[in-house]
Amino acid sequence: MDLEKHQFGRLTVLSKAGSRATSGGNVLTRWLCLCQCGKQKIVLTSSLLQGKTKSCGCLHKETSQQNGLLNKKHGGYSKNTSKDYQIKHQALVNIRERSRRHGYDSDLSIDDLPILTDVCPVLGIRYQKGTLKNKDASPSVDRKNSNLPYLKKYADNLVFISHKANRLKSNATVEDLEKIINYIRGR
Repeated sequence: MDLEKHQFGRLTVLSKAGSRATSGGNVLTRWLCLCQCGKQKIVLTSSLLQGKTKSCGCLHKETSQQNGLLNKKHGGYSKNTSKDYQIKHQALVNIRERSRRHGYDSDLSIDDLPILTDVCPVLGIRYQKGTLKNKDASPSVDRKNSNLPYLKKYADNLVFISHKANRLKSNATVEDLEKIINYIRGR
């Protein structure tokens, strides 16, 4: 099969670039291609015919940059995505995982999550990015009434508080917390 002068995406085949044998003894034909951006690349026949390789790499770089700016599926962790969105996305991932562990699927979306302020409304500490060892000041979604599930109809039950406040509150009752306060005060 002669692919010279054929166009595959941004690549134009210039000439054969020799063959290569695999460890199994198969012979793979390679082609020298010229990309529209001006760079040359050697590509396998199968990669060209199956559409796996469409450029020298410039197309992937361009689409990655474009998609990265709007990459909400993978957390939006690009330079131009807001911290607020990143935090909410991670909170939603955690909510969905917790819901599955409790036997149901959450129908919440990013837009259903509460407003994220700069300061924990419980402890008054400024939010900071957490680490594996210390997440105390990182924002965390809390269910005011922990008996309600993570569902759209209960979205007003959610609030962002610090991880420390959420951990302290956990599943404690008011009576439990009062006992702890009394213990700390020495009563």
